[in-house]
Amino acid sequence: MFLADGGGGGASPAPSYAGTQTLSLEPSAIPGALKAFRAALARVERKVAELNGLTVPPWAGDPASRETAVQFAERSYGGGDSAYQCLTGYRDQLRSAAEALEQAQAAYTAMEGENSARWGVYD
Repeated sequence: MFLADGGGGGASPAPSYAGTQTLSLEPSAIPGALKAFRAALARVERKVAELNGLTVPPWAGDPASRETAVQFAERSYGGGDSAYQCLTGYRDQLRSAAEALEQAQAAYTAMEGENSARWGVYD
């Protein structure tokens, strides 16, 4: 609970990531991984939409609940470590991963098509 006198909790430090993160997959695993990333992305996008539409009313209509509602809204939407920023950052990472997997799948499919065409010449 947040109190007008500063009670509550301190902000947690933002996560930090050093360097480029990679995911190594066998080409045959790309379709399954892509399906999983797309499903996760869809779920996170729904949660972002839900959070984006969330209103925080003062529950009891008194000064304490008004202050609590303000603090809750700030923690939900304001600043780099807010729930909204964390969730949209995660969504963006999932989207990037899904796009990278789509590109890898397209490249693999193109390469396999070329290999099949080459070997088909000698049938």
